[in-house]
Amino acid sequence: GEYPEIDITVYNARGSRGTAQIVVKSITQGTSEVIVWADHRLGPQAKWDRVLDEDLFWDLPSIYAKWEVGIEWLTRTVTEQPIDTLRATTETVHGTTFWSYVITTLPRGAGHDENDPRMITYDLEGSLWMVFYEQLAHVRTIQRLKVHQGLETAVELPRVGYLRLPHYWGDTDENGPGMTRL
Repeated sequence: GEYPEIDITVYNARGSRGTAQIVVKSITQGTSEVIVWADHRLGPQAKWDRVLDEDLFWDLPSIYAKWEVGIEWLTRTVTEQPIDTLRATTETVHGTTFWSYVITTLPRGAGHDENDPRMITYDLEGSLWMVFYEQLAHVRTIQRLKVHQGLETAVELPRVGYLRLPHYWGDTDENGPGMTRL
């Protein structure tokens, strides 16, 4: 395709904070880029706060290209990494009321830390479940907007994951839990 092939290696080696590193290496360019997870966390130290750099990704084709790279990364991760690696690669973060709410939908892979219930520990498998559920939630948001405009929806979504929650499906006009720290 028009995008470079990506070779994904998951390292279980723990740093001083107990975090896992994921190195993404472009085969065609022969370079490696370490994903610095701290740059993607919420809070005052966050570099991106879940958004793309608007100076680089401002038009739909560039956004779609970034989305395709993400889907390729997810696909390669779930097909090339053993389940034991996905489950052994963990992260512990300070929980919020929002995360406490949504992790209840996961079949496995996330929960409150046994020693400190304010903290949430999740593994890479749980994170992948969350990405899948978030994609479904975005499609559901589009469907809800279309229905509100009197337009037909193209597909019937299964009510799984986040969509089981009334705030995601649209069963309530109330806001769901926010990002208040536990």
